Amino acid sequence: MRDMTLDPENPIPSPLDLEKSVFAAYGGAVAAISTVERNLHLALVNERIARARQEGNTLADPFGKAERETFNALVKRVAPLCASDSSLAADLAVAVKRRNYLVHDFWYYKVYAALTEDGQKALLTELRRDNAVFEDINERLVKAVVDPGLVALGVDPDFGKVAFMATLKAYEEASE
Repeated sequence: MRDMTLDPENPIPSPLDLEKSVFAAYGGAVAAISTVERNLHLALVNERIARARQEGNTLADPFGKAERETFNALVKRVAPLCASDSSLAADLAVAVKRRNYLVHDFWYYKVYAALTEDGQKALLTELRRDNAVFEDINERLVKAVVDPGLVALGVDPDFGKVAFMATLKAYEEASE
């Protein structure tokens, strides 16, 4: 993309002028961290069901308040369950900061980098790195917390993921 001269009366460039690949990489990073968030929910659902079983209780709402909690709150609640991966809790805490930066501040600070070819390359590198880090954290979260939680409940992890998504969809539809 060529350098752009900005109109001083309207210094914010139109999003249409930004390269699609930068937006796609941004969307990929945000989608990856959203997947981590859903797996944090699943870890808490598994833990709530296991606790209810131990106490002889039945849960009407296994999701509880998890879907309304902030990403940071979810990480804090799941961190104690991450013992089998010694760095996962710390990596999740770092992911909270990076996720919040991406969602709340990234475009504010980086929009002008997208106006030049070199800036776009730098943004793509940064966002692709974020995506890879978030995907790695998600895989480790599933391996260390989600899958063992499902197995402890007597659920095959592959079946459990399909059932979770179906239950989540039904829950969201009922909540509307």
